[in-house]
Amino acid sequence: MVNVPGAVPPAQQAERPHRTLFRATGTAGLLTLLLIFIPGVAMSREEPDFQGTAQQTVDFFKSLDNPLSALESFVFTLGIVTLLWFLLCWSALLRTVEPVPRWRSTVAAGSATVLVAVALAGTREAATLRSDDIDPQVARLAWVPQLKAVLGHVFG
Repeated sequence: MVNVPGAVPPAQQAERPHRTLFRATGTAGLLTLLLIFIPGVAMSREEPDFQGTAQQTVDFFKSLDNPLSALESFVFTLGIVTLLWFLLCWSALLRTVEPVPRWRSTVAAGSATVLVAVALAGTREAATLRSDDIDPQVARLAWVPQLKAVLGHVFG
């Protein structure tokens, strides 16, 4: 074998795709944390209770209607898309160590896609854009599914 300066030995060439995937997964994970939690903290307002009245829900959506909310929503959406990339990279990493047939990583990738599609449904943003003239019952309709999606899995 000829030793060429700067050439990568064949043993290291086989490791390189996984190393790149490790780095991409880590980078996407860190970006996900930044792009989801920073706007999440900035967007946090006094949220209505699960059993709150319809008027409390309308007041909550009116409190979100400010000049910064569009930027916060945009950055949060970028974070959700980055979450999809992280979960898909994680699924690809799982595929490298999963025994044949590799169905678990495929199910994980499909579940990640469904999770992001539900997160990007936009009911909160749509209700915020119409907060001045939204019907209180429609506001509850926009709020309760989000609450059930989060709390329903935690508290049954």
